[in-house]
Amino acid sequence: MSRKARERLFQQFRGTVQRFSPDDESLTRAEVQEALREAGCEPDALRQWLNAAVRELANAQRAKGKPAPEYLQQAVDLTSAPEQLPKDERTALQKAREWIESFMAGPGPLTGKLEIIRGLRSRGDVSEEDQRVLDAAEEELRKQIEKKSDA
Repeated sequence: MSRKARERLFQQFRGTVQRFSPDDESLTRAEVQEALREAGCEPDALRQWLNAAVRELANAQRAKGKPAPEYLQQAVDLTSAPEQLPKDERTALQKAREWIESFMAGPGPLTGKLEIIRGLRSRGDVSEEDQRVLDAAEEELRKQIEKKSDA
């Protein structure tokens, strides 16, 4: 694909994204991840796919005997696994900020059925009254977790 054709394609892509998305500077990482999940895409799977594609592009440049452009290396660094440190200091700081923000974002939505497991220390069976108390406590805990997850 020629450079002009690629630029036209990127211009069209940028225009479409701007028409259908809110101001991307105002979205938090958690909001972006939630939007991706609502669209049926798992953010981690998307990150891994993007990382593989960018690595492939960078390796293709290297195979031609050319160094990979800086923007490709930055894309590789930003989309790599969280525990993998980028080579560039600026990119490493940006990735560290995103990693810290992910702790502040909370656990995110539940992805499956919530299962509560009980561990009892008694030797015998649980009495009916104790069973009712445990069932009520389990239901209350389930409601609290689902409420926080939906928020």
